[in-house]
Amino acid sequence: SCPFFSASIDMALRCIAASLLVAAAAASGAGDVVSMVQRPMNPAEPHPDQKADKAVRKVKEVRKHKDEEDREHRLHENQISEEQTRHEEDEVMKSHAVEEKSNKQTSLKAAYHEKEVRLVKADNDEKEHNYSERNAKRAAKAAQRALDMEEHRKREEEKKAKDLYAKTQHEGETDPQALEALLHPTEGK
Repeated sequence: SCPFFSASIDMALRCIAASLLVAAAAASGAGDVVSMVQRPMNPAEPHPDQKADKAVRKVKEVRKHKDEEDREHRLHENQISEEQTRHEEDEVMKSHAVEEKSNKQTSLKAAYHEKEVRLVKADNDEKEHNYSERNAKRAAKAAQRALDMEEHRKREEEKKAKDLYAKTQHEGETDPQALEALLHPTEGK
């Protein structure tokens, strides 16, 4: 379990493996073995396993690129759809806000108009009440004035009649019809 001990064992095993390879190469023709491993027997045609591995790697790489392109395309489409959704939600929120503001303004205008109508009606009712009171007072005064004038006219006529009667009595005229005509000048006509 000591890290220093396991590292030294790994190092020793590597040294042993390297020395065995060197000994094997020295025992046989080292140049021929190395060249056979490095290149195939027919230099124009690669080893069949290498061909298959290369084809598999190429297919994997093409698939990897295609998967990356598909993923990027999906991400791009998702981003566009999210932006469109956000934009649509913003538009809906804006339209709701405009509608609420319009409704609020309409209700405020209606309330203000209703208040104005009530104030005008109250003012008109008060003025009408004042006018009716004034008109009633004026009518009463006019009626009283008419009565007073009639009374005054009657008194004046009576006074004139008495003065005339006294004058005629004083002058000696005693005809009752003439006196009556003098007292009431409108009755005979």
